[in-house]
Amino acid sequence: MEVNKFKDQMFGDKVSLDISIDYSKGNIEEISIEMLEQIEGLGGEEILKKYIDLYALKELINKVQDGMKEWAMEEAEKYSKEDNVIKGVRFERKNGRTMFDFSNDETCASLEQQLKDRKKMLKGLTEGMANSNRGEEAVPPMVSFTADTIAIRLPK
Repeated sequence: MEVNKFKDQMFGDKVSLDISIDYSKGNIEEISIEMLEQIEGLGGEEILKKYIDLYALKELINKVQDGMKEWAMEEAEKYSKEDNVIKGVRFERKNGRTMFDFSNDETCASLEQQLKDRKKMLKGLTEGMANSNRGEEAVPPMVSFTADTIAIRLPK
């Protein structure tokens, strides 16, 4: 079974998340630099394989961390601000932020639609344009681009 193969490769006989490293940002930076130096020397398809391995590992870590979040929140509640350090790492339980939904207000909905329409119109401009009826000028939006990335799609 795949799960057992993965667990054996990562943890041996049992799943153990006990990691004995210095959790400081500086140490994590050093470890990442060492790992990158090793990966850089691989070349070719091996770099993509390692990229995919790390992506899958990140997904696994996120799933496990999400699954245990409630337990960790309950445990964190037991600690005061003075004794909230484990493994040299300070932690603090924080309350979620307040969210407001204005969708039931017709004025907000109308203004949001007007803004959406305005943005759509501005995206179509290649140069400035004046509206003589209203005495306003429409200026094309500033354009920027995000960094390129590799899309990873893990099989189901």
